[in-house]
Amino acid sequence: MAAIYKTYIRDLNKKFGYQATWTPGTPLKLGDIGVFRNHVFETIDNISNDHFDFEMMVRKDESAEELEFVSSSSINISTKVKGSVAPVGSPLSVDDAGFMVSFGRKGGLVFKAKGVLTQRIMNQSELARYVKTAFSNGEWEDGHYIITELKEAESATILYSVERDAEVAIRANGSLSNEALDIADAGASLEIAFSKSMEIKIVASDGLTPLFKVRGIKVRGSNASLRHLEKEGDDMDDLLFEEHDEVEMMED
Repeated sequence: MAAIYKTYIRDLNKKFGYQATWTPGTPLKLGDIGVFRNHVFETIDNISNDHFDFEMMVRKDESAEELEFVSSSSINISTKVKGSVAPVGSPLSVDDAGFMVSFGRKGGLVFKAKGVLTQRIMNQSELARYVKTAFSNGEWEDGHYIITELKEAESATILYSVERDAEVAIRANGSLSNEALDIADAGASLEIAFSKSMEIKIVASDGLTPLFKVRGIKVRGSNASLRHLEKEGDDMDDLLFEEHDEVEMMED
């Protein structure tokens, strides 16, 4: 079986078409500059810092979306309302509300994010010219990428199982009604009451940046050593500032 982080990144990329943050709680910012180390994005700088002569124009969506993904039909999510009898062996009492999540196979993923807003760098043509010039002057490294689009969640729950028959019991301590219970709602004051064989247990955490897109320099054709190009020269067209998909590299 592939490494857990690779399966996680692939699953979310296939579902949403974005790169996935690993570990999921790692904070990212729009304009972050970074490299991929063993397919995981690591931040080293930000294009908005003072030593870069570039000002981002940022657009942030005004309408939030909800993102949800369950990787397998073998995953069962059951809601436990107050006053109902809990399953045998459950740590939840009759007076508790919450959720029971069971995984019928290893590597199962539950991903739900609420209040997701997307931020984008809008002046990407200007950014492309800036980066291409820096690259041609030897001031931009090969393999450096910029986060040009970022999704930030108001709250999110991410569960990832290590083994078959993994389980999680989640208790709701908030005052929400039974009808309003949501496994990703921070207002429900959710907490892990019990877990077995789990790799990731993020429950209703706020401010996560779980998904992103990056762009970076690519060289058209076989000449991979273009340097010191004329800023207005035709050869600048051989430098591309394109979206990068690291998941494709995993297949190589």
